[in-house]
Amino acid sequence: MLLDEPFSALDIQTRQLMENELLQLWEQDKKSVIFITHDLEEAISLSDRVIVLDYGEKIAEGSYREVVRNERVIEAYLGRKHGNTKSAAARA
Repeated sequence: MLLDEPFSALDIQTRQLMENELLQLWEQDKKSVIFITHDLEEAISLSDRVIVLDYGEKIAEGSYREVVRNERVIEAYLGRKHGNTKSAAARA
C-alpha cells in the first residue's frame, strides 16, 4: 500500500486515531506499507524502517535509533544544509 501524506490535513486528535487505525489494519494483514510524510516523528511512530530523502537524495535509512543519530539527518532538520526533507516510512 502506498500512502502519500494521508494525514497531513487532519487535526491532531483525528490524526492519532487514523494512525492507530492504520497500525491495526497493518497488524491484521502484515502487508508492506510505504508511508510518505514530511513529519519525521510521524514516520518514526508508524514504521519499523525509515528512509529520509533530501531533495530526492537518500540521506539515511534504518531504524529510528539509526536515523535520529545520522549526521546528515540532523543537518537537514536543523536547516544547516537545505532543510526541506521528505521521509518515506516503510513497514514490511
